[in-house]
Amino acid sequence: MPRINRRLRGVEHVTAAQIENLEFGTQLYKPAVPVEVSEASSVKGEPLFENAAHRRAVWAKVREELMSAAAPGERPRAYYSLELRIPNPPHAWHEQLCVLESRGLLREGEEAAVEHVIQELNPEQSPNFLSIFDDPERALGSPHSRYQLRRSAAEFEFAAGWHARRGREELAERYRNRAAIARSMLEALHSPGLGPRAGPFARSNGGGQS
Repeated sequence: MPRINRRLRGVEHVTAAQIENLEFGTQLYKPAVPVEVSEASSVKGEPLFENAAHRRAVWAKVREELMSAAAPGERPRAYYSLELRIPNPPHAWHEQLCVLESRGLLREGEEAAVEHVIQELNPEQSPNFLSIFDDPERALGSPHSRYQLRRSAAEFEFAAGWHARRGREELAERYRNRAAIARSMLEALHSPGLGPRAGPFARSNGGGQS
């Protein structure tokens, strides 16, 4: 999400820390004293807002500018928590789009803008984009962390549904297959004693390709 001018024109008595919280969901307390990074998560000082009503009031003041500054397919965290009543607001692009699309909250022209920005959703994307996940042997031989694989699988699954809902079955099937490969790689990483090439796509002939 692009950053905006923290001194928001026409808004008084709103701090940069409050805006950070409403936009990105940062901590509700500001440190009482300077602390080392390793200690910051456990330090609580003066609250950013007096109470829940005060947070809603500040949101009402800055809402328009924060909403207009949001990237296509994204919204400030306070929009999800205060207006949609989602206690744990979505963060990743596919999580946010899942909420916005399912509730009919994408603005006019936003779908096209989203497809332009997020290549997984672009109907004219190159077939070489993320093609490593089209070849099980190649994908299984590449290093990926559990976090990367979980996120990739979730993104691919959302992309498959996005394209399917728009009648793009070829792209939908491509991303369904990619999600299956990412899930297989993740299962292999979770299996004790198995190497990165383990799983249903691993071959017993030393990994040779035909």
